[in-house]
Amino acid sequence: MKRRKLYIRITISIVLALIAKYFLFNYSYIPKESNFQIDINEVRELFGSDSDLPVAINTIVTGEGELIPWTIAAGEKDIPNKSVLTSFQLVYSDRTVMIDAPMSEQQFIEFKYGKKFLRDNFKTQQKALLNADLILFTDELEDHMGGLVYLPNSETLTDRILITKKQFNSSKIKKLGLTSQFLFNVEVLDYKHCFMISPGIVLIESPGHSRGHQMIYIKLQNGNEYLLAGNIIWNFANIELLKNRPFLATLFGGENIKKIGHLIRWLHNLNQSEDIFIIPNHDPEVIKNYQAKGLLGTIQ
Repeated sequence: MKRRKLYIRITISIVLALIAKYFLFNYSYIPKESNFQIDINEVRELFGSDSDLPVAINTIVTGEGELIPWTIAAGEKDIPNKSVLTSFQLVYSDRTVMIDAPMSEQQFIEFKYGKKFLRDNFKTQQKALLNADLILFTDELEDHMGGLVYLPNSETLTDRILITKKQFNSSKIKKLGLTSQFLFNVEVLDYKHCFMISPGIVLIESPGHSRGHQMIYIKLQNGNEYLLAGNIIWNFANIELLKNRPFLATLFGGENIKKIGHLIRWLHNLNQSEDIFIIPNHDPEVIKNYQAKGLLGTIQ
């Protein structure tokens, strides 16, 4: 009798362990229909005419790293796990706009991001930030905003730096090391759903990865359309395979797995129905592919 009870307990423990493993590592929350209400055609209509659109979009990689394979897409272990830190530059006829300012070398080491910090590229990124007329961010974490911390004469840029109210109020922005005086002087934008910040640039509120996360829609004079997806997806495979990050990864990352699931479904549908170049900010293969096709230039 005792032996039978022992077998039952062992069996129950094994079943519970398998269930826990499934939900922690293999469960992918993707709804059948997305509740993300942004209509891409309404975003396009914000522009009115196509005058004064940017003429080019450039990028630069400042750091190379690797993600833990199982964290990228639930149940998928063979997805390439290379990851990069990127900034983007929109070039107008008379001005430039920078999007994202990834971490400095010191932060890179502390963050234990990965393999290689590209010092020369980081210097180029910093120069581009100093020369920009406007600086925006997809989220308020180190890998998107940390480069402001050691930016020379950063106090002179506060009138050109724009962060959203949700980014400003996020607890995560306080961990960057930016001074309270610096944050007090930057411009803060409070918007709902989507907002045209400049011709050819629409901010799209998309919390889930962080409180202040936003996607950025871009349209060039040549008609090309882009969507910077930020950290909703770490690899384009998330869209193609319709796979969310596993629950354990979102738990450690402080993410909302349901909101991310709805956003991935929305991106998947958008990718199937629209000719828009979706860019996961950390996917090196997408960056290289778009550069090879002349869809992305390089920040000089």
